[in-house]
Amino acid sequence: YLKVGLFCGQDTVQVSAKRAFLVRDAVSKAVLEHVPAGTVLNVRQQSGKFQLGGKAIQASSLELAAEERESSLFVVHGKSYRGSLLLQMHSAGITVINEVSLEAYLYGVIPKEMPAEWPAEALKAQAVAARTFALYQRGRHHTEGYDVCATTHCQVYGGTAAERSETNAAVDATRGEVLYAAGKPIDAFFHTDSGGMTENSENVWGTYYPYLRAARESVSKTNPWQVKYTVPELQVKLKEAGYD
Repeated sequence: YLKVGLFCGQDTVQVSAKRAFLVRDAVSKAVLEHVPAGTVLNVRQQSGKFQLGGKAIQASSLELAAEERESSLFVVHGKSYRGSLLLQMHSAGITVINEVSLEAYLYGVIPKEMPAEWPAEALKAQAVAARTFALYQRGRHHTEGYDVCATTHCQVYGGTAAERSETNAAVDATRGEVLYAAGKPIDAFFHTDSGGMTENSENVWGTYYPYLRAARESVSKTNPWQVKYTVPELQVKLKEAGYD
């Protein structure tokens, strides 16, 4: 399972589900509330504490889950997500986290990172890369209480609204397939457009990865562009950006 950060710094969180669900203290697992199907639950924060139905809750984090987690579908602020939810109290407000299986997470990632209309083999390749990237990056946001965020900082995750039959099929067809090097998942970077050529990792991030070597695209249908600067102009731009 992955913990995906959805929303941060929320004063109020609106949650509903098509099935009844439970609200538990995420630490003690004590049941705090039984919520009927279709009910909109408003969870508020006041003075650093959760408020459920006007009652202050002492728990520092709440777990919202149906009895059968994989069959549940939660709606948060109008967006639906598989799995369960974790609400954490922080000084800036409530953080909403989606705890979801890796494969279900990919359902909401692949169509946000590659057009679902692209060839099936391209979608499968993207599924393997995205799965590998997620495993490598797991824990990237551990200080905030989750593994990955739902933005381009990690991978764009759109929940069930983003899902498409073609990309779901690509995820299913590659289930469990991961790229490894030296017995560990690789840092499987991908991009929108290489411009026809990639770069050695150390020339970008300063770190050598044997599997991230410069390569030319075998078929290039990109939109190349070119910008020219004199050396003095480039030096000024670098200095303005804080580089010597």
